Amino acid sequence: MEIQTLANILVASSVAHGLHSMGEPVNIIKKVKRLDAYINKQTPPKIPGGIDTRTKALGLAFGFNAILFILAFLLVSIIDPSTSAAIWFAVGVMVIVEIVNSIAIDHYHVLIERVTKKFK
Repeated sequence: MEIQTLANILVASSVAHGLHSMGEPVNIIKKVKRLDAYINKQTPPKIPGGIDTRTKALGLAFGFNAILFILAFLLVSIIDPSTSAAIWFAVGVMVIVEIVNSIAIDHYHVLIERVTKKFK
């Protein structure tokens, strides 16, 4: 396998993983809001798409990642950046994902603290 193909796979993997990872904190925050609604005897927000089991969630996650990877790989193969540009892009994606996730997880901590304070 050529090094350029491996670099393209690295870019596609980092994009697919990055997009999926940035979506996870959103789901976590929604779960905290549903928990808070249950605790406060309110009607919780609906679970989107009826994804109410681990099997459905994992199936959706694997399918979503596979589709994102394939699309990203096709796109990067068409663009065909140099090997070093592809590697730098992948590193940049990972840094951006880390920053976005840190902010989103901080928001989760603020929300979960509000919920758990009710039990102190």
